[in-house]
Parts: sequence; structure tokens; C-alpha cells
Amino acid sequence: MRRPLVLVLVVAVLVLVGGALWQTWRTTPTAAAPGQDGWVSTQWGPLGPAERDLLIRVRLAGLWEHPVGQEMVSRATQARVREVGKLLSTEHLKLDVLVVDAA
Repeated sequence: MRRPLVLVLVVAVLVLVGGALWQTWRTTPTAAAPGQDGWVSTQWGPLGPAERDLLIRVRLAGLWEHPVGQEMVSRATQARVREVGKLLSTEHLKLDVLVVDAA
């Protein structure tokens, strides 16, 4: 009985997150205005406005996914859900470090 409920909750969260990300993608201006150069040289090669915008969006997504994982660990009743929450939180902390280093 609990498994379908968890599945419905996970699907609902994913739909809400997807909708929020899509809305953000549609309304957030890019890192550089059209018509401006906006390119910078890095040690890995050129970085353009689209790449910079992607890094910003990945970082913003990670800023809320880490606390959600922590909340799952503290509030879940099932061990598997707590395990997934811990993994989600840990992986997004690692991702944040990688994004900041890349930026």
C-alpha cells in the first residue's frame, strides 16, 4: 500500500520541479544580453553566455535539492527513502563544488 503512495509523491515532486525549472528557463534572462560579445577565455577554452547561463542554472537547482535531501533524511519513515535523501544531498554538494570550480 505504501509503495504506490511513495511513487505518486515522487512523480508529483518531479512534475512540480520540472514545471518550476521550465518556468525559470522561460523567464530568466541569459547571462549576457543578445548582441554583446559575452565570451571569456578560460584555461579550458572559451566560455560563452550559454555555458555561463547553464552553470548558473545548475547551481540554482542544486541550492534547493541539497536541503530537500536533508529533509528526506530527517523526516522519512522508510530506510530506503532516507538513503536516497542522503545520496541526493551528498551528490548535490559535490555537484555544487564542481560547478563553482568550473565557473
